[in-house]
Amino acid sequence: MIVKQWRKGLGLLPVLGMAVGCGGVVAEEPGEQQAQGTAVKVQALPPGCEDLGIEYNSVARHAGDTYVVQGAPDTPHNTSTVLISDGNPRQETYLRFRVDAAASTTVIQAELRLHALDGSSNGPAVYATRADWDPYSLTWNNRPALVGAPLANVGPIASGTFVTYDVTAHVTGNGLYSFALVPDVGDGTDFASTRHPTYGLGPELRLRLRETEPRCQHRGTGGAVTQVLRGDTLPRDLAMDGSGGFATLATYSTDTGSGMRLTRHDANGSVVWMQNYPENNGGWRTLGGLVMTPLGNLLVHGSFTGPLDFGTGPLPGTGPGNHGLFIAKFSPTGQFVWGKAFRAFTHEQGMTTPAPIWARGIATDANGSLIVTGDFQGRTDLGGGPLDAGPSSHTTVGRRGMFLAKFSWEGTHLWSHAFAAGNDWDTLGLAVATDSQGHILVGGTTSGVNDLGSSTWMTPFIARFLPTGERHWVRRLDGARGNITGVAAMPDGAVAFRGYVRGTFTFAGTSLSNPTEDPDMVLGVLESSSTDRWGCLYGGVHGEYGGDLVVDAQGNLVTSGVFSYETDLGGGTLNPDQAGEESAFVASYGPDGSHRWSRAVGDGLAPTLLGLTPSREVFFGGLLEESEVIRVDQTEYSSEGGFTLLLRLSP
Repeated sequence: MIVKQWRKGLGLLPVLGMAVGCGGVVAEEPGEQQAQGTAVKVQALPPGCEDLGIEYNSVARHAGDTYVVQGAPDTPHNTSTVLISDGNPRQETYLRFRVDAAASTTVIQAELRLHALDGSSNGPAVYATRADWDPYSLTWNNRPALVGAPLANVGPIASGTFVTYDVTAHVTGNGLYSFALVPDVGDGTDFASTRHPTYGLGPELRLRLRETEPRCQHRGTGGAVTQVLRGDTLPRDLAMDGSGGFATLATYSTDTGSGMRLTRHDANGSVVWMQNYPENNGGWRTLGGLVMTPLGNLLVHGSFTGPLDFGTGPLPGTGPGNHGLFIAKFSPTGQFVWGKAFRAFTHEQGMTTPAPIWARGIATDANGSLIVTGDFQGRTDLGGGPLDAGPSSHTTVGRRGMFLAKFSWEGTHLWSHAFAAGNDWDTLGLAVATDSQGHILVGGTTSGVNDLGSSTWMTPFIARFLPTGERHWVRRLDGARGNITGVAAMPDGAVAFRGYVRGTFTFAGTSLSNPTEDPDMVLGVLESSSTDRWGCLYGGVHGEYGGDLVVDAQGNLVTSGVFSYETDLGGGTLNPDQAGEESAFVASYGPDGSHRWSRAVGDGLAPTLLGLTPSREVFFGGLLEESEVIRVDQTEYSSEGGFTLLLRLSP
């Protein structure tokens, strides 16, 4: 495993491979060099990996062609448009090609393809030669010696046709390869050279290659698929109960309309009830998050445009043309209990203009309270008086500030706070959770000066607030740029977090660094007092993004997200079939950060669903994107079977 490093005085080094750093930089290991002209070694496949046997065609790079004449032993013919192989007068053709296939491929077949301008009753034989000759100065007197017996011979050749020679025995891997066309008879053959005016007639070394790099979608022990659930909705979030049952929040669409759907499942995954809330009166909503209270009530957040009606009439403030965020409570059987809508406005040069406001995370506590965090521009009022996102949020730049608010189980506003945006970037609340004492845990990014402290732009932070709303402590990852997208309480009161960052910051007394433009996943734990316990950076050549975080009763951490093409989340390379720019993953770690297992499903799944049962089983899934196919173990899934895919995974 080769690590992304920053060395003082050397600047940014090339990114050579995967990076996993915990409490410091991992030592660099040299990569194995493949000798030119030799086949790639095939190694035993690790568990969770497979050789898909992918084959494809390629063409080697041309590296020179010419012919030589015995009667003109010191004359080169490197500008000729033809290549001649003839026994009388004696003439021989020489060609070179460079094979630059990926190190993870082997050559299955190699064919030399030539176009005969003038045929022969018996075409020339093909020999291998040494490759250390110059096509611009090659003559009869300095031509390379032939190596071994003929590689191939094709017999009669018709004029105006292509002829192929099988040279697989000579082309075994990457390297520079040279061939000679040696005549057997006086009836010679003229072939088109690379300089021939007709495109496509020049010599080619055509290759059939096979990918030998294993495709790995599963690392470690645990995480085996034990159940697959499908659905026809667009899933947005999942909330677990204490018995292993769960609820989902999704958008449905039928011939008669669309809307919000709440669905309750038992511990076996069977549907207990389903409740639809259609969109009507010209309004529409975008669903955000879902959480379940200890009594089984469901708390939801989202955004709206126009009237928002859950069956008891439009919520106040959601009339035609209005847009904003909503929070709502539903009973354990899915009946609407209460809801609230909020809007934001900017005030500049005497003008009041509607502005964006979004909720990003929702949580509850032992009392069934609703805690919500997000961001807004300008000013808003969540029930406790005006909140301001800072001066930069009222300008044309429109920076966003963070809000954090708490409502009682009855929907009464208890308190709310705003955290101003910086001049250069936003301050965002992206994740929220609570612990057993009712403390509120928040993750996000902060910029400028606000109650989270003074920081440069886009500084990731983790903060804890008292149940009454006062800030208890904040831990900024100063020096890093990025976002904390998941927070969760550990069984002992510590605070787990995950996010994605770039830059260099200090954690647990050691420098962790990702100097590239693509972010790495950060995962860590803070003590209840806010001191550092442990932290790790995980990453591939490209980036890791987004994701949620849950923790079980033993303190194991499970997180999800997406990565680009391939990554290492601590257990080895993940590069599943159909890997792309947004390959979904889920990974499990021990209380000390040790990798337990990780798996990836390739590009085509938006991972919106993550949960843990009391028996530590993991629910992982999301939205299957239209026209995409993902592969889980040996089974393929597409949206033709329903847009929702939910996997139950072993601990």
